[in-house]
This record gives sequence, C-alpha cells and structure tokens, in this order.
Amino acid sequence: MQYDPQPPVAGGSIEKTEPAVYKALQELYDYFSVADSVKAIPIQ
Repeated sequence: MQYDPQPPVAGGSIEKTEPAVYKALQELYDYFSVADSVKAIPIQ
C-alpha cells in the first residue's frame, strides 16, 4: 500500500465542499445547537 496525499473527496473548507453537503451539515449543526440550548433551560 502506498501513501496517497490526495484525499478521495473534495472538502476541508466551505469553498471546496459541495453545497448540498454543507447545507445538510449546517442544518444538523443548527438542530443540535437549538436542542442543547433547550436542554439548558431549567424547568420549574
């Protein structure tokens, strides 16, 4: 096996990431950010 420095997919930055992948991950990140903030609110 040889070392191949070229990754099999483009990525690593917003500019190189496919727009659909970026959008999906952004929505996932936003969902969990909201979920975490809701859990932090004390229920009385």
